[in-house]
Amino acid sequence: MLQKYVQLMKISPSQIKLQLLIRYEIGLLNLMLYITVPILQKIVIPVGIYHGLTKKPDSVQEFLDPFISELKLLINHGTNICNQHFVFELDQVICNAPAKAFVLNVKGHNAYFGCNSCIVEGDSIEHQIVYLELNSPLRTDVSFRNRDNDDYHKGLGPFEELPIDICNVFVIDYMHNVCLGVMKRLLQFWVKGKKDVKLTDQNQEIVSCDLKNLKKFVPSEFCRLPRSLDSIEFWKAIEFCSSGILETIINSFQECNALLTKLKTEISPNPISFLVNTSEIVSSLRIKSEKYIEITEKFINNLLKPSPERENDNIIDQFLEHDPGKRKRVESLSQRKYLLSLGPCQPKLAKYPKNSDISPKKQNQFTSVWFTEYPHLEYSIVNDAVYCFIYTLFPKGPNRQFADPTWVENGVRAWSKIKSRGKQKPGKLTQHFTSLSHKSALDDFSNFLNSSNHIDCLLNKSNRVQAIELDHKKRFHQDILCMLFDVSRTLARHDLAYRNGDEQNSNFN
Repeated sequence: MLQKYVQLMKISPSQIKLQLLIRYEIGLLNLMLYITVPILQKIVIPVGIYHGLTKKPDSVQEFLDPFISELKLLINHGTNICNQHFVFELDQVICNAPAKAFVLNVKGHNAYFGCNSCIVEGDSIEHQIVYLELNSPLRTDVSFRNRDNDDYHKGLGPFEELPIDICNVFVIDYMHNVCLGVMKRLLQFWVKGKKDVKLTDQNQEIVSCDLKNLKKFVPSEFCRLPRSLDSIEFWKAIEFCSSGILETIINSFQECNALLTKLKTEISPNPISFLVNTSEIVSSLRIKSEKYIEITEKFINNLLKPSPERENDNIIDQFLEHDPGKRKRVESLSQRKYLLSLGPCQPKLAKYPKNSDISPKKQNQFTSVWFTEYPHLEYSIVNDAVYCFIYTLFPKGPNRQFADPTWVENGVRAWSKIKSRGKQKPGKLTQHFTSLSHKSALDDFSNFLNSSNHIDCLLNKSNRVQAIELDHKKRFHQDILCMLFDVSRTLARHDLAYRNGDEQNSNFN
């Protein structure tokens, strides 16, 4: 493979750095090799893949021996390709915690001596191993190979055969230490910490809404979509980190600028070194720029894509009953606007029917007091059941795939459980109106009401002008109506006619 690229791309003979990615999940261990030459960065070389039902390979030496033998030859002696001699260096080995413990043949991250950076001894607190000391001696390549800390090692590791600095080459696990470590702890402090560091409920709601609104704009390259702060316990590592493609592009420009400044200020400049270094950076820039343009185009296309409400606006409208028990499913924009003009169905009766299936000793009928506590609650006289007005308007969308459809279709009439389901158990009303599905529907409802600030209007100048003109016409018509009412009241007060006494046929009286 290298021979092909050396011929086509004319890669200069220099020290080529290799990166090894080792990852272990339940029953699956894979090793992937990256070559840190800009032209070859997108190529991943599978070194070894092992699949077992529940565990890793029995022998790490047996599993890695063929790869270690070839890598040792490459590092020590290099190789000749197209009459050019290339030297290789193992720059980084990136592992998750179980894989690092396996390939180094050391104790796991949950052991008393499980830290890969220092020789601190952990303490068991609430069934977890924690490392409390801050000034423990660091591990070095010499201390690792001499096994100064016997409690850390399990045996000889295959990577000890290579001429590398083990403690520096095996880098710290970014995913577990930064994303699932530092960032997760900081967010937990800000969301569920003490009052002096915790975000206010209002700020948390703003952040959650922003995260949920980003879902439909996230490109397909991202394997996970943003979730609200309510689900922070279930967040994965990628949700704790942010993509910085644009930042890396800016950093590359700064590197080129630094090289150019160095070339201008040096007494004996080396133009060959400058050209080689800048060509590598520009090649990397081209890849990053293409990726950035691809993602931004997808983002903008998603922004300009017609909303579901507009797609459904061509559906032939059917009359909708105000009573939710007789109402059909909302399918068009005009139907949604019609229901919004009516508002929730909240009939206040002198007496509501009792549910004969519920004991008289318990709450067995509806009460209109709940309308005050839950403004979006609806009551059906036909079915003697309650519904959710907001969820009826926006039953589909993010976080609603597992929602209870009863609040839209059949209604809820378990009156004995409507406020409480036992000691310290919230009732069905509280459970629904504080649920993630209802909050998501409420976000859609808020965005629908603010349709004048729709993204189409913000990005499209003609749409924005039309929205402004429409608002101006509405205000103008309101002013005209107010003037007509004032004139009518004035004429009526003075017993005057709307017209003069001319009753010709052209007057259209």
